[in-house]
Amino acid sequence: MKAKFVQNGPNIDWLNDTGDDVAAGDTVVMLDIVGFAAADIADGETGTVVIGGIFEVDFAPSSTHFPGKKILWDASASRFTSSAPLATGDVANCAVAVVRKVVDETTSTIMLTPGVGTYTA
Repeated sequence: MKAKFVQNGPNIDWLNDTGDDVAAGDTVVMLDIVGFAAADIADGETGTVVIGGIFEVDFAPSSTHFPGKKILWDASASRFTSSAPLATGDVANCAVAVVRKVVDETTSTIMLTPGVGTYTA
């Protein structure tokens, strides 16, 4: 599932130098900042990435949380989670939960927290 926009937030211009095209709604990791592509961004082009706001996103089904829980981006699983051992490419504390999530739910609603995350190299 692509991120579903819920509320306005800040945007930044981002040069896609990943070697791949990025689709609207894809997660974009910029070291300690996680955001979502506002539109398709071809490799080598600059596009808008939303780095603030509230979004419904794919989530680890085994995770549970309450509003306010710190959330991390799990790079290897390409989804968010509220608990996982950190590995290369993960970004801890990049968002907080906005709603309660129970086991087996595959989405949750989060608020991005730009500038607070910690990238795992």
